[in-house]
Amino acid sequence: MSQRFQHLATNTYEANLYPESAASGGSATPLFGVCFSGGGSRALSCALGQLSALNGMVIPGTTETVLSKVAYISSVSGGSWASVLYTFLPETISDSDFLIQPVLPDNLFKGDPGSDSSGNVSYMGPSCLGTVPQQFNPTTIAAFLYTLYNWGFFGNSENWSWFWIAGVGEIVLKPFGLYDAFYNPNVSYIEPANYFSLSAAYVDANITPNNPTLTSSQFYLCNPNRPALIVNTNLLQDFSVAGSAQIPIQATPAASGIWGESPDGTISGGGGVESFGFTSTLLGGVSSGDTAAVAEVRRYSLCDIAGCSSAFFASILLTYLNQEIDNIIDALENYLVNTLGFSEREAELIGFAIELVAEAFLDADASDVIPQYTYWPLDEVGESSPANVTYGFSDGGDFEDNGILGMLAQTGATNIISFVNSEIPLGMNSSTGVVTVDPSLPLLFGYRDTMQNGEYVSYGGMNPAEPMSYVQVFSDEGNAFATLCQ
Repeated sequence: MSQRFQHLATNTYEANLYPESAASGGSATPLFGVCFSGGGSRALSCALGQLSALNGMVIPGTTETVLSKVAYISSVSGGSWASVLYTFLPETISDSDFLIQPVLPDNLFKGDPGSDSSGNVSYMGPSCLGTVPQQFNPTTIAAFLYTLYNWGFFGNSENWSWFWIAGVGEIVLKPFGLYDAFYNPNVSYIEPANYFSLSAAYVDANITPNNPTLTSSQFYLCNPNRPALIVNTNLLQDFSVAGSAQIPIQATPAASGIWGESPDGTISGGGGVESFGFTSTLLGGVSSGDTAAVAEVRRYSLCDIAGCSSAFFASILLTYLNQEIDNIIDALENYLVNTLGFSEREAELIGFAIELVAEAFLDADASDVIPQYTYWPLDEVGESSPANVTYGFSDGGDFEDNGILGMLAQTGATNIISFVNSEIPLGMNSSTGVVTVDPSLPLLFGYRDTMQNGEYVSYGGMNPAEPMSYVQVFSDEGNAFATLCQ
């Protein structure tokens, strides 16, 4: 068994396999996909506007919206926060409460923050996607630190790789009812309360027959009539080495895994496994050949896919804690007194204790907070002693930041809109006249993501010595990249 999860008795299940050869190819029927790029809370805020606009645009001559015609959503990092929340939004929250109603610029005004009036930029409903960035405040982060403190997080470095996964769960997902977890002080991992999947009917038909103890009540289920979701992250070939090759992972409500292999062939993928079985320990194949016997000690959940996809921000939050620890401790003490009913003396003692035990964690390296999971490729299923190896999982945007690669790998989409929610504006190099674009775009055409002497430089093809050359998904024939820039 992987050394990551060896503390509790395991549950053994039979998980469906999805070999790479079964992945979708091109489609004769036009299929429309939308991609939301990375960019943290900026990307989430942009995605709020983009989802809302697509939901408000009615196709001429019909009563259908553009969003209703979207077959797939592929997302990265902060875009994944938005897409996961939208896809799995509990039916107790309406789309009108979750999204916003776009209005013409001339109709925008600054009004009463408590007034839900069309165009009032001062108002945001309590269930709106746009409330997520507001959760990254000292009080919420203080409450999160208190949860970690009670778990015993700070005193055990084995726990530290769960820092960001738990943070995304508590801060991003929990306000929408999509995160609940057990923090057992006797183990060094968090235990989410639920898996995730497509629908109750899907679980009943595809998971429960081979696993009678798994029923739809143990899964977060997609909101009906949503586009098929693809969440992008990466497996790091060696997370202890800076610049290690990254292999794209796509997680969907049905299957999660790697299609393809690492640039040097060291890590194979071969397809995916039923998502509830991803990051499990592989025991071996079964007689049918289309399932695998797996052992699990924790549930793979929405916090895992949303957290891994946005893992870049683990080190950002760690840096924030270092810079603002005094203010956060003050917020923590206020939280303990005003929300939990502690006396001021008790709150001060807890604040002092957390500041003391957190000292070593605050000095941690970025590699210490990289999410880590067990991974096994499909070609291990038939082995008598299958390999189960612990790898680091990186931010989806560390490889391809627009979600296009995942969309092309997983679907037969013929038309794709990619929202590049960049912090880099379109511009022009004044000395060369070369258009400058977000660094994620040159990679798609086989160019390096940084200019040299004011010019974009081609990798000259895919090369194992240059792992980022494998981001290329479009031909540059006919100067396609230059044309796109123009």
